[in-house]
Amino acid sequence: MTSKDEEPIAAEVGDKKLLMSEVNSLISDPANNEDSIRMLKGLINNWVKDQLMIIEAEKNMPSDINLQKMIEDYRSSLLLYNYETKLAGELLDTVITTQQKEKYYN
Repeated sequence: MTSKDEEPIAAEVGDKKLLMSEVNSLISDPANNEDSIRMLKGLINNWVKDQLMIIEAEKNMPSDINLQKMIEDYRSSLLLYNYETKLAGELLDTVITTQQKEKYYN
């Protein structure tokens, strides 16, 4: 049971907790109760399934996998991708004038 100072918990799997504030932030239109309840149930069910799969994956993970190295490699890939995307957006001129279109097609 939670005390008044703690946030309400929507679901709990092992030592992982899904807080109601996390779920509520994902519901786009709280005015429509039926849709909100359906969406809430779906979000919680998906979260629970994911947590159970993670627990099983951790149990069955081969001992020769260097998870920390994989995480660092993935982090680096994400950083590079975001930096390259930002650079491409800043450096590439994507505006094509009417004159350029006419010249190309003529």
